Amino acid sequence: MISPCLVVSFLLLGSLLTTLFLFAQEKNPTLTISHETPSPQSPKKLIISTDFGTDIDDTWALALLLQTHLNKDVSIIAIVTTTFDTASRARTLAKWLTDSGSPNIPIFIGEDRPRTPAYSAAGEEAGYAWSSSYDLDTYAGPITTADNWLPNMINLIQYHGINDVTWVELSPPDNYARLADAGIAPKVVGMGGSVAVGYDR
Repeated sequence: MISPCLVVSFLLLGSLLTTLFLFAQEKNPTLTISHETPSPQSPKKLIISTDFGTDIDDTWALALLLQTHLNKDVSIIAIVTTTFDTASRARTLAKWLTDSGSPNIPIFIGEDRPRTPAYSAAGEEAGYAWSSSYDLDTYAGPITTADNWLPNMINLIQYHGINDVTWVELSPPDNYARLADAGIAPKVVGMGGSVAVGYDR
């Protein structure tokens, strides 16, 4: 025969557990009991705009971003070059990505603008010597030329969803300005640089 005291003890224990569960639900309404494995969060989609190939700052930034891409913390869906001689920048970038083991990231050759005498006198082109023998046509990933970069970039952003894409600006924002003029303005984060020197170039 089961002791009445034991029955009362079980009832009190059940009541206590129920009270604790309801209290937890009140404090955290999303608390549920589930045996399903939660789905991993999708990595953030990044488009990087860079004047890669001259000063070292973009190389360091891209190295860090590439590592997070390889770790699947983010997804680099495109890189676009900007600011003077964008084709040479794209060639240098393509060789660097290939040597880094990531030759499949799409590269957009952004809108070019004429080099100024001050830019040439500063020896900026010296950074392209490293990639001078590299043939851009051998790059394994897709290349979009300067003539088509803007409409193709708009299509890419719309395909992925403008609210799901982050524009990472490592350079003067020429490319982003062209997008904004076209009515496309994804969220942007930037790496700051000179605010007082270099704008005469």
